[in-house]
Amino acid sequence: PGGPSARRRQPHSSSAGSPPSPSLSYCCNHAHMSTLFLAAVNGATLTNGHAAPTITAEVIGHEEEEGVALGSPGSGGGAGLYWTVQISTSHDGFNAYRIRRRYRHFDALNTQLKAAFNGVPELPGKGGFMRDKDFLEKRRAGLTTYLRAITLDPILSQHEDVRSFLELSSAEQLFNKLQEKEHFLNLSMLEKDKALEAQRKRVTALSADYGRAQNALHELQAQLFEAARERETAKAAVDAALDLARQQVTSLEKALALAQAETADATQAREVAEQQLAIQQQVAASCASEVSAQRRVAGAAAERAAEAEAGATSLRESLAAAEAQLREAEIQLKAMRREHAHATERALAAEVECAAAKAAASRDAAEVCSAKAEAVAAANDLRTAQEDAERLRLRLEEFEAQHHLEMEDVRSRATVAQQELRAQAAAAAAADAERSELQAAQDEAMRAAR
Repeated sequence: PGGPSARRRQPHSSSAGSPPSPSLSYCCNHAHMSTLFLAAVNGATLTNGHAAPTITAEVIGHEEEEGVALGSPGSGGGAGLYWTVQISTSHDGFNAYRIRRRYRHFDALNTQLKAAFNGVPELPGKGGFMRDKDFLEKRRAGLTTYLRAITLDPILSQHEDVRSFLELSSAEQLFNKLQEKEHFLNLSMLEKDKALEAQRKRVTALSADYGRAQNALHELQAQLFEAARERETAKAAVDAALDLARQQVTSLEKALALAQAETADATQAREVAEQQLAIQQQVAASCASEVSAQRRVAGAAAERAAEAEAGATSLRESLAAAEAQLREAEIQLKAMRREHAHATERALAAEVECAAAKAAASRDAAEVCSAKAEAVAAANDLRTAQEDAERLRLRLEEFEAQHHLEMEDVRSRATVAQQELRAQAAAAAAADAERSELQAAQDEAMRAAR
């Protein structure tokens, strides 16, 4: 005291009248906040080359002590009134803590600093009415401006009286432990977040696979429906072909029966004609034998006429009669020959008709064979179509079984992923609970520090 004034940075004139800054927002990087706070407390330089953050202190309110009356106007001491001071860094509002000080504690600190340094900021005056809200607000703002000016000064903020007033030394060990626990918690939360993100990606991939499987299932169901429709169409076509073949076979069987009946009729007519021809031949043979007999009789009569001319007249008459009989026999023979010729013509016509009937029967038999071949081919086509339909049905059943297994596998994988996601969510909830316990421990430690 009395010597050269200590080197110090004068506080900005604008900060003297500035209103108290609002509470700093919560930041997620707790380890970084604790490092900034300890760097601010110790006045160190950070490893990344930036200047150490400054400690800020502000008066955020006041409390009345129970059983003690507030000072009267002019007393200045404010007996029974405590001012609540919150200490933090300009970068960190999470690791802040609070202390309670009376006005006389501020006055004692101001007296000690003025004894050690020149140009110490002025403390608000003692005069005023303690129950006046405007007066209390002005004093709170003045005390905040005073604390800011001290904490922003690089020399005054490191003075032992200032550190003792703000309880910076007793907070270092607490914040070191909190920093270690916060760092471990942040690492654990980071690992759990990574695992949770991996599970979410896996669930997304499984959902995409499930969607693709659903699309494939829909396509296969559409193909199955189309195959069933084609099978029904083929079955209908085969049934129609079979009905047509059956109708053709029935008509051919009827034609064959008709041809067989006609052939039987022709055969019967031929047999009748042959019988008639045989009868006519027998009649002609008998007539020829009779003519031969008559000729032999005439010869005998001529011989007898030559031998016995006595009976010539009678014999001539007999001969004339015989010749007349011969002529009648020849006439009958000619008639019988004509009838034989007519019977032969009828037999030939019957043979021609029989040959035509046989040819028609052969054609009908050929048509029946062709119809039977077509029916056999249609039956083979039907059997082939049925075999193709059976193979298609077996393939569809095999694919449906395989698709069912794949869908069961996808569902099981999705269930496992959901269970893992629930486990990760439970772990995250446990981590949040642990963080809440850490916050409660910090608050308890701050209360213990106060």
